[in-house]
Amino acid sequence: MCRPDGGDWMLRKRIVREDLPETLQAGVNVTSDYKLSASMPAAKYNAELFPGMSSPDSVSAFDFVRFSRLAGTPELRSKLAGKEVVAVNDADLLALFR
Repeated sequence: MCRPDGGDWMLRKRIVREDLPETLQAGVNVTSDYKLSASMPAAKYNAELFPGMSSPDSVSAFDFVRFSRLAGTPELRSKLAGKEVVAVNDADLLALFR
């Protein structure tokens, strides 16, 4: 998911990772060299280095990350309780972030 400044949340892509543990750390993810990263599957781009091919195009720095409770109506939260994220349709998922 991403949200441009002043814009609405957008679902860019879902990636199913059966190999991940039940509890994860959360943080910021920044992709540099979009032209190269968009030319291959994310798993390949994230797992390898590309010396001589990469052209980093951003510099990022963060002082903090703020997490908020999900939004959505009580009815929506009740409807989704206990469901796996991959089983939730895009519209309901996005409604949790409004």
